[in-house]
Amino acid sequence: MASLTCPNCGRDNPDFLDDCQFCQTALRREVTVSTGDSPTKKTTGELEQALPGWLQDARKQSRDSAEEEAAKEAAKPRAPKEEPLDLLAGLAFQAAADEEEVPDWLAALRSEQDKQTPASSKPAADEGQPSDFFSQFESSKPEDFDISP
Repeated sequence: MASLTCPNCGRDNPDFLDDCQFCQTALRREVTVSTGDSPTKKTTGELEQALPGWLQDARKQSRDSAEEEAAKEAAKPRAPKEEPLDLLAGLAFQAAADEEEVPDWLAALRSEQDKQTPASSKPAADEGQPSDFFSQFESSKPEDFDISP
């Protein structure tokens, strides 16, 4: 474990302390900016020396592992980019094969429905007159309507 020597009493102190444990003198000088002075800009590399040893080691290990990962990634063979699937490609083929083929069961339903459709339920647009939606609800007998709650 590293130690710092007190500038006042000369005794050794652990490096994690800011003040001497014996005389309470500041172990590290704080750099202050006086009025009129402009602070100097430093890069991270210049500040690396001020970090504790354990943090320097952790940062070095992190950089080394990042470089190893980058080297592994660069060594991997590049796979060609897969093109997205054309999900609609089969529809053109199906449309060309069966143009207007209607299944038998559907054709039978349509023919039965046409037989059961009364002439009065056909839209009035065929007759050339505008359709009146409410005319189907008109009744001459009031008892036809049940208004009870």
